[in-house]
Amino acid sequence: MKADAVLLIRAFQDYLVVQTTAFPKTQIFMFRKYAWLSGRLAELSNAVMKRRLRRKLRIGFRNFLASGEKIRIPRGPAPDISIVIVTWNQAELTCQCFLSLERQTDCGIEVIVVDNGSSDRSSELFSRTEGITLMRNEENEGYLHAVNKGASKARGEFLLLLNNDAAIRPGALTAALACMRRGDVGAVGGRIILPNGRLQEAGSIIWRDGTCLGYARGARPDAGEAMFRRAVDFCSGAFLLVRTATFSEMGGFSTDYAPAYYEETDLCMRLTGQGLSILFEPGVVIDHYEFGSSRNRSRAIAMQARNREKFVRNHSSALRSHYPPGPANVLNARSRSTYREKVLFIDDRLPVRGYGAGYPRANSMIHTLFENGCFITHYPLREPRADWQEVRREVAPEIEVALGWGRLGLAAFLAQRAGFYDKIIVSRPHDMEFFSRIVARQPALTGRTPVIYDAEALFFDRLFRRAEVAGDSKAKSLAMAARGRELALAAKADRVIAVSERDAESFRSGGCHDVRVVGLALAVRSDVPDYAERKNLLFVGNLESDHSPNADSIIWFIDNVMPRLRRQGAEPIALTLAGRTLAPSVLARASDDIHILGQVPDLRALYDCHRVFVAPTRFAAGIPHKVHEAAANGLPTVATPLLARQLNWNPDRDLLAAEHAEDFAQAVLRLYHDSDLWARVQANARARVDEESGQETFSRQLIEAIAGL
Repeated sequence: MKADAVLLIRAFQDYLVVQTTAFPKTQIFMFRKYAWLSGRLAELSNAVMKRRLRRKLRIGFRNFLASGEKIRIPRGPAPDISIVIVTWNQAELTCQCFLSLERQTDCGIEVIVVDNGSSDRSSELFSRTEGITLMRNEENEGYLHAVNKGASKARGEFLLLLNNDAAIRPGALTAALACMRRGDVGAVGGRIILPNGRLQEAGSIIWRDGTCLGYARGARPDAGEAMFRRAVDFCSGAFLLVRTATFSEMGGFSTDYAPAYYEETDLCMRLTGQGLSILFEPGVVIDHYEFGSSRNRSRAIAMQARNREKFVRNHSSALRSHYPPGPANVLNARSRSTYREKVLFIDDRLPVRGYGAGYPRANSMIHTLFENGCFITHYPLREPRADWQEVRREVAPEIEVALGWGRLGLAAFLAQRAGFYDKIIVSRPHDMEFFSRIVARQPALTGRTPVIYDAEALFFDRLFRRAEVAGDSKAKSLAMAARGRELALAAKADRVIAVSERDAESFRSGGCHDVRVVGLALAVRSDVPDYAERKNLLFVGNLESDHSPNADSIIWFIDNVMPRLRRQGAEPIALTLAGRTLAPSVLARASDDIHILGQVPDLRALYDCHRVFVAPTRFAAGIPHKVHEAAANGLPTVATPLLARQLNWNPDRDLLAAEHAEDFAQAVLRLYHDSDLWARVQANARARVDEESGQETFSRQLIEAIAGL
């Protein structure tokens, strides 16, 4: 029954979230009305789960003692990390902690256990655990003194303060070490997960009055706000990694806070005072029982209140710069970093470079803004689900990605963060249409925050050219009607960013008065193989739908150009397709000389072994990023005249261009077999990319495009 109760509580919590996202007109009222209820439900579910976990651990501990088995914690001669654990009874919790350390084999550790006179079966646990250094106190000296005593014996370069009611998840130590090896970091903590499966904290805030708030408490452990790296006020001592030498030089924990509570808060404040940052790293994950070693929670809270007063006296000057407590200040207070601007970037989906279709440019935009001192939240509007491993392959760990909200949650998200962002960038016309509709109903969601429309392409242009290819006059008329709607949407923004001067003129002629140009960002490689080391043809692009420009072009190429290459080529020439491939008509055309690889994480090897890149696009808009990327990687291209015009590149100099199947096949064969022509086109294309799409130019254009609003 209790298990069913927990499930019911969780379901109701999720229901509250849905209510606050599905009904935007009442969302602010509902947030205020139900915030306290959601918090109470979280505490109730945690209490139930703690009791269940305690029973489970007690049974497991008894079974372990009866089994005669041992826990073998790895111990190296020269440990990277010395782990100090203080125990006072609670043997079943300590056993769980030890078992989690037994699985930590990715770095050298030593475990120092300081026992504060335990009277339960902890001695039996210690005798059955290999790889620990045990220090016994005859009586309970308190947590703080015990930590300082254990730290004095540490041999590792780094010191991990770990609660005995905490269990480390795999990879946590490696992630923490990687952060600590940055020179300006004083301490590292991570995500702490309670028995109910919700967050205890994702870094913590110290308010001006010395009270503290565990950020994102009660949220899902993989919620977007908990999954980006940032400097914080402090991290819980349940898991806190510091440098051993620094801890020693600072005299360890201050005895002002004996026997316990506020000692790690004080330590982090002192580290910050030395110019070191306290880093929250989401890759560090622990499960925490919370208050596992306290006689009772009320006594622990009383000690916290007493030590808060001492903390305020000791740090009164530094605390003046902190935010006063209150929900309105949480977003700003959750990070100690200073930012040039805070930018919300709304797009269809995670900006995976391999998807093409403007996502490589979007990826470059968010990273360039971040590298120029901006805080970035990326909001995937139409596809809000993604795997966090994929997210971190594509997006820097300091960039917040708001997964899970999507279209239903946009109004609630904007309401929660009203006034937080300095700029809002919206990409693609369908996203701008949805965003504008939400804001039109509730202007207070954005207030005076400037909105920038990023037109990665003119979508009506793509529709018009598709109609031209198909010879469909009705579709042409629909495309022209779409032109008016797209330009009217763009005119609602405070500024428009176009991808080329050609597109910018279209927006200006359509009534958009403030239009800036931001092209592409690519670095030209110098370490590329020569002509003789290459063979075959390459196409890179997203092939999700039969009706997409990429799929249309490849189907046309395979059906019309490849047969001519097979007949006329002096040697067999194969075609490799790389990119997310779901289009049935493309998949059906796989053969001995048509190799479909699907999405490839790193394209460099493919660029290096192929001789010619083909871009047979018949309808498209914007700038063909695929041609730029191929050129940057040393691979010359045969493309259609449409792409040559969009690029404003010279045929027979920067690329070869042909429209009809026979001409396209001849152009491919010329470039494929003429090494001198190949070398000239390769060099010219690389020079164009370097001139037009270098990172320095892109960065300057982008910063200028968001400035002055």
